[in-house]
Amino acid sequence: MSVDESRVDPGDTPVEETVAPSGALTDRAKVLAERARKVRERGEALRAATAEGRGSQPAGADDSAAGADGDVAAAGADDSGAGADANAAGAADVGDGAAEEGKRVEGWSHRVEDQSDWTEGLKDRSRELFYRGKRLDSRAQGSGATAPGSGLTVDERWMGVAVDAAERVRARTSPNPWVGAVIVTGDGAEFSGATAPAGGPHAEIAALDAAGDQARGGTLYVTLEPCAHQGRTPPCTEAIVAAGIRRVVIGMEDPDRLVAGAGITALVDAGLEVEVGVGADVVADQLAPYVCHRLTGRPWVVLKLAATLDGRTAAPDGTSQWLTGEGARADAHRLRSRSDAVLVGAGTVRADDPTLTVRLPETDPDARPSDQQPLRVVLGHAPDQAKVQPAVELQGDLGEVLDELGRRGVIQLLVEGGPTVAHAFHAAGLADRYVLYLAPALFGGDDALPLFSGPGAPTLSALWRGSVRSVTSLGSDLRVEMSPRQHPEQGE
Repeated sequence: MSVDESRVDPGDTPVEETVAPSGALTDRAKVLAERARKVRERGEALRAATAEGRGSQPAGADDSAAGADGDVAAAGADDSGAGADANAAGAADVGDGAAEEGKRVEGWSHRVEDQSDWTEGLKDRSRELFYRGKRLDSRAQGSGATAPGSGLTVDERWMGVAVDAAERVRARTSPNPWVGAVIVTGDGAEFSGATAPAGGPHAEIAALDAAGDQARGGTLYVTLEPCAHQGRTPPCTEAIVAAGIRRVVIGMEDPDRLVAGAGITALVDAGLEVEVGVGADVVADQLAPYVCHRLTGRPWVVLKLAATLDGRTAAPDGTSQWLTGEGARADAHRLRSRSDAVLVGAGTVRADDPTLTVRLPETDPDARPSDQQPLRVVLGHAPDQAKVQPAVELQGDLGEVLDELGRRGVIQLLVEGGPTVAHAFHAAGLADRYVLYLAPALFGGDDALPLFSGPGAPTLSALWRGSVRSVTSLGSDLRVEMSPRQHPEQGE
């Protein structure tokens, strides 16, 4: 076996272990339930005080209390009569809001009790719900307000900025996750940052460095939970606290066993306001390869295919360059750049002699220098003089191949093999995402090579069905991205 070690980077943490649910969640749920009860009682008391104020206070009560906290407004109304209606209305609104908040938190507590196992793809958001409960004392921040003209809350809008920052460094951070962060100050200034290549600053640190002293009292939005342990870099949580950040909004909890809620706990213990789960679906989709690697120890597998509209990948004589246009081919190189390894079969190496390198203009955000190319993997043996060399040569069970690549720190694997390799991964159910480039062309016969070579579904009821995630025009070609359907509908 020949190995190209230049792209092997073990990362900060092992990948064998999955995340276990916190044993303290039940106790936290009880605390939330008690907090909900107290808040509801406060709301009911405020409404009672309001009703009494409306029935007994003459006109002319002192309006100096208007706009104060509900219980102050209800208890401090002056019998002189000026502004009684305003005070009563304010108290009623706050009372109703407090009672409603209590009901929501009580509901959160029950959900935390009911959802104790979150190892299934991070679907359990119990910790997120607990930390949302912690926002009660500072809800007046108004972060849940809708941003004008966007349909998004203010927090969702800023999390979108952080997601965009992460997307710009997607091809540069592995084996670390591609994370984005933005700090918003009290006067509305913003400072963004993203994860640097391995060994460099994390996204939070980059944003803090950009903000400097202006970070004090501000809100930090970050797509992934900050780390609280010493790795290649110091703990991000310590820097966040030291910078005087008042509030931290996190897209999703980090499934890495060395983090797994520890960063959130450290921030809460330091007295910061923390919310988890804003934009969680978008962030989880963006970080799906990283999450897959941390939870399973295997890479996220992307199966790339290119074909004519009648589903053919090469002419009967084997020629296939080029089915698609320049736009589709450039997009395929970006997909390659965002992968840690590219895999083909030995037959493709013998037939096409591919280099499997990223070839993009230096100005492209996904461009890679020649010494930082994806790991090249061949199923079987490649000739010594093949352009793909040096390469890792593996064979045997595909699951074991993925295990080996996961141990090598491969977060995302791009499968670019021919019909036989594509069929092998598809039939084994090992593809996490399918990317098809379709050219507006037809071979018009059955003798050209198909997308898959091997037995398919024997009956319509056994037909594989996926979910289309996107369809994009690339010049005259189409890019179709699909994922396996998690819960197939009956009767399809």
